[in-house]
Amino acid sequence: MKPTALFTLLFFSINCVPIKSQILLTDIATAPASATCQATVAQTGLVALFNNQAGLTEVKRFAATVATEWRFGVKDLKPIAFGLVLPAKSGVFGFTFNHFSFETTQQNAFGLAFAKKMSPKMSAALGLKMAQYGVTEYGSTLFISFEVGFYYQLFDDIKVGFHTQNPLQQKIGVGDFTPSVFRLGAAYQVNEAVDVNVECAKDNVLGADFRLGVNYKINPTLVLRGGIATLPTRFAFGLGYHLSEKFVMDLGLSSHTILGLTPSVNLSYQLKANNSKPNHSPLSPTK
Repeated sequence: MKPTALFTLLFFSINCVPIKSQILLTDIATAPASATCQATVAQTGLVALFNNQAGLTEVKRFAATVATEWRFGVKDLKPIAFGLVLPAKSGVFGFTFNHFSFETTQQNAFGLAFAKKMSPKMSAALGLKMAQYGVTEYGSTLFISFEVGFYYQLFDDIKVGFHTQNPLQQKIGVGDFTPSVFRLGAAYQVNEAVDVNVECAKDNVLGADFRLGVNYKINPTLVLRGGIATLPTRFAFGLGYHLSEKFVMDLGLSSHTILGLTPSVNLSYQLKANNSKPNHSPLSPTK
């Protein structure tokens, strides 16, 4: 694909789908998020690392993940992301790295987040993101932004989450700014096997995007996921499978009404707790 055609596609995709604070392609959705149309702002566990870091306070052991996707089925659009979660006495630290490159274009984003329980029911997180975008003919540009998240256990079976990315817009060209994104949602634990997530995402450019995601735990090793969203209309599904007591693989497939399908895959690792049985996928909202 020629660079001009590529950037035309990028521009089109950015203006047709809800975008995050980094306008760069490197800010990808992990497979569990993609499989639920990113209805993840109230989820806890490793999935919170790329969505609402306040949910990281439920991660009690070291965890890591690597994720990639094949955006819209275009062979050249394959960003990759890495993440680490390090629980500590003071709170939980999260580290992310996203990378995308194509011919003369390269994009990288580094993230650092800290999540802490403020009370038995509420957690908060602050994250910093540094993104670099470079084109050989024009040099490179560096962006630094921040994000804030909250998580609250409203009832035993209902939790709510709020997250904002890049609340202070940054100029990226003549009359162009990176978007500010605000997300508010809730997760309802219907029973031990099923949880339902609803969310509204709004940035300063597009209208509100309403999302619905469902996780269904068939057995201790297999989780099915599905989702639907409104701006534009999108459908998604996927699954998570325990390869062993420490490793989990997650697959997702999202459908854009105009641009087509985006497959995604995750491989995650979580340190095994002493004398414990395997838990549900650390990338899912259930503990």
